[in-house]
Order: sequence, then C-alpha cells, then structure tokens
Amino acid sequence: MRKFTTRAIAFALAGMLLMAPVVHVVAASSAELLKSDSFTTTSKVYDTSSKKTVKKTFYHNNIYKDYKLFKGIDVSWWQGTSDRKNTKVDWAKAHADGIDFAFIRIGSRERDKTGELYEDTTADSNITQAVANNVNVGVYFFSQALTVAEAKEEAKYALKIINKHNWKITLPVVFDYEFNGRLKSGMLKKATMTKICAAFCDAIKAAGYTPCIYANYSMFKNNLDTPTLAKSYKIWLARYSKTTTSNILSTSSAIPYADIPYMYEFWQFASTARVNGYSGNLDGDYWYKNTNIKTDNLSVTAQTTDSIDLDWSPCSDAKSYKVYRFNPDTQSYQAIATTNSSNYTDTELESGTAYQYKVRAYWTIGGTNYYGKYSDIVQTATYPTQVDDLSLSTRNSTNLTFSWERVKGATAYRIYQYDEDSDTYKRIDEVNNETFSYKVSGLSGATGYSFRVRAVKELDSEILLGASSEPLDVITRPGKVTNLKVRSTVKKQAKLTYTKVPRADHYNVYRYDSKTKKWTLIKSLKGTTSSYTDKNLVSKRTYQYRMRAYVTTDDGKIFGYYCDPVTIKVK
Repeated sequence: MRKFTTRAIAFALAGMLLMAPVVHVVAASSAELLKSDSFTTTSKVYDTSSKKTVKKTFYHNNIYKDYKLFKGIDVSWWQGTSDRKNTKVDWAKAHADGIDFAFIRIGSRERDKTGELYEDTTADSNITQAVANNVNVGVYFFSQALTVAEAKEEAKYALKIINKHNWKITLPVVFDYEFNGRLKSGMLKKATMTKICAAFCDAIKAAGYTPCIYANYSMFKNNLDTPTLAKSYKIWLARYSKTTTSNILSTSSAIPYADIPYMYEFWQFASTARVNGYSGNLDGDYWYKNTNIKTDNLSVTAQTTDSIDLDWSPCSDAKSYKVYRFNPDTQSYQAIATTNSSNYTDTELESGTAYQYKVRAYWTIGGTNYYGKYSDIVQTATYPTQVDDLSLSTRNSTNLTFSWERVKGATAYRIYQYDEDSDTYKRIDEVNNETFSYKVSGLSGATGYSFRVRAVKELDSEILLGASSEPLDVITRPGKVTNLKVRSTVKKQAKLTYTKVPRADHYNVYRYDSKTKKWTLIKSLKGTTSSYTDKNLVSKRTYQYRMRAYVTTDDGKIFGYYCDPVTIKVK
C-alpha cells in the first residue's frame, strides 16, 4: 500500500468467533506474559540503525498457534515502473523466498476534495505474474469514503475493474480505510464509519467475493465497531510492531492481546519488509489460515444401480474438496475425485454393493494443498439391479412355483402379487438371498394371477429396493374332474357323467386302447356340458375312461390333471 502518515485498512471475515484472552492468576510482567501467550516467527526487515536487512522476531497470539501461518506482501503501482504499467517485483524470486500470498491494489479514491476514483494500472501486471508463480492473490481498494453511498460507489467501481480483467482472485476483496487527506480523524462518528465499511463489504459479498476490512490498530480500536464487523467480515490488522498488542510494556502487568477483542486473519507487521525479487522496502504481512475445519453434514442424496450422489455443507472459504472412498482390497480410503462444489456423484459403481465415503476441504496456498479435517464417514449402497428371467417353474390348480436369476449384492427378495381391488402389486413375502424360487399356495384353479419380484439390498437400517421384475402373468391349472361315473343302460353305449370344474371351458374324454396300451382322445366337450355318451361300442367288452379339464388362452391350452379312470362292461 502507499505510505501515508496514518494507515487503516478494513478486512472482513464472515463467521469469526471472538476469543477471550487467557486470564493469569500469578502476577507477571507483560513481557513475560507476551512470551507465554505467544509463539514466534522471523521475517526479514530493513533495520534503519544498521542500514542492513536483518531477521526480526515477531510474536503471534497463541489462539492462532494451530493455524497455518503464511508470509505475504501488499503492493501497488508504487512498486512498479515509472509509467505505472508494469511491476518491478520479480514474483518468481519472491515466491521462492517464502511469499505465498499478496494483496494488490486495484484502485483508489483521490485524497483531495474531488474524491475521484481511479484504477491502479499496475494491478494487472502484478496479479498476472503473482498468480503465474503460485502466489495467492487478493485485492484492495484504497478508500476515502465519507458516506455509505460513496462506499457503495467504490465497491461498484472495484467490481467493475475485477470483472474487466477476469483475474483469478482467491483471497478477499479488501476495503482499505485510512485517515489521509479527504478522510480526517474525528470527521465521522464511529457508527457512520462502521456503516461505511459494512456497505462496501456487503456489496462485495453480494457479488460472490469474500469481503474484508483493513485498518490500523488505532482505527480498529477507536473509530470502528470492530467486534461487530469481525462477526461478518474478515479483518486485516495493520500494526508495525513485533506484535499486535499494545500491552507489552515491561513495567506493566497488562495482559497481552486483551486490547484486541476480535479475531483478525491478516496482520500487516511492517512497511520495511525485505523480500528477494524486489530491491526496496515492502509492506510485510502474515496470514493466519485456519485449516482445522471439519467438513460437516456429509450425506447421500440419491442412488442408482451404478451411482451414488453425495452432498455436504460448504466449508468456510474452501474452494476445493477431495472425496475419498474405502477400498476393501487395501483396507484404506483412497482419493477418487476433486471438486469445487459441495456435492459429487460417484459413477460406474457395482450394483447392490456397499460403499463408504469421507470428504475434506483443502486450500491451495503458494502452490501447496493444505487439508482440513475429514468429515464423518457415510456408508451406503447402490441399488440392486432389476430381477431378470422371472418364469414359471411349476403350475398346479392351487399353487404355482416360479423362479428368477440371482441378483448381485441382493440380501433378500420380495414377492408381490397383483390385487384387483387396489389395482396394485402387494407384497406377500420375502425370501433370503440364497433363494431363487417361490411357491404360492392357496390359489384357485383356472384363474389368472400376476406376480413380480424385487431384489433387496439391506445395509444397517437402510433398505434399497431394486426395480420390480417384469410381471409374470400366469393361469393356474383347472381342477381335476370329480365324480366321474359311467353307466351302460343302452346296448353298445357307455354314458359318462361328472361334476363340472369351475372356470374350465373344455373337457377332454380319453378311452384306453388295450391293443396299443395307450389312452386315446375320443372327444372334446364344451365347458357347459356335464355328460357324454360313447356309442358304437362292442357289446360285452370292458372299457376304461378318464377325463381332464382345460382352459384356452392366447398361449395355448392349460390342462388340469387326469381324473382317476372308471371302468364299465358295455351292455
């Protein structure tokens, strides 16, 4: 950023939790407490006394100890060529020197009374080369807004610049709010300045970007309702010191970091940072990136015979997720996909098969992937396929037996019978997965029935039903002819009588041929008859008869079983 007497930038981070400082019981100096409440890193800065580049130790609040800490810089056309078109930063060397992110100015409002808006013409050169060298990029707009309307105007102007260049921005769009020139300290009330920050950030958020607020320690403390802003937006704190807290006087027992009752994701720690690839001073920054975020609410939203749809809650500001599936052969989870969405469809799966998944978010920073915590494991299965080759095995007058082909992965099979009253197929039974046939009893003879079978995949409490088989439409055999009797009261004739079989439409009459020793069909009768007279017989000869009923269908005749034969000696 351009160097001014006073600085203030506003960064906004949605959903940040406020952290209360640790309360110490034993009295100690703030210097001692700073060491116990902090972890340290070093960065290169220019030392004005020795006029040399030195490594300086910086103290970070322990609440960020489990976060990933990255080094970065922020630049504008002041780090560019004199024509303000090209950057002077060698981004390849900067990245090799540990710079993983950068904030680049894209525009400003004039500090004079005109308050005109203008674009930073070096931005494209900076952003393009930074991204090309695996440096994550965010952008900032230097504001001098005095009203909410002007803040909205600045946001609109910033978005116009971004859209024009179509940059790959993976970090926030920052509202850089500073007292300098047009905006003077004490000019606006805290409530007004807070609303101005929120107005810019809300417009940025509505456009699909992450909004942020940059300001210095003093502005955040005295001129903005920072705890409220930090609940909705990211915060970038500017404080040129070895630490962000002011409670570090050696004679004081003040608790370090108690003066910063809000979370900040970025800290601008110096304006004299030194980085390979640039000959002068730069603004140096730290990024506290929380990657200890668990992906929540992983669930299965749909299944087919060969696919499973997964869905989960978006994870903070993660842009990418990795999906893992358990491999029973290796007894381990293996990555199967990377996605930028909070859902995924796993395809080309085996039917009727159980699968287990987990997901975790990751962030690509400085060209390296940093992973969050795994989601809870979800277990599910694909649907079994449709039952094939449902066919009739045995047909009787009161029972039917049918069979089908085995379905892979099925844990059971459900049997359904058509019900005329409800015009639906109703389940009548379930058999285990080693049974591939079923006998239905208690049926009526010469009656049509329809059956279907579905494969079942049961996994814990989840029951998945495959598609119903094609219907098996079948007619039972007619019952046996009963009460068959034969008399011979007329010479050379035998009269047969019998009880009609329900729903039979014909009867066949057979006579035994003693010469051929075979039963011969001698007559087919309509179902309405109940007697038959066999004529032209040989007197004094003994004859045997038997009958069976049948029904006629489109597929041919369905015969009942033969009744017991009857014998008569003809008159």
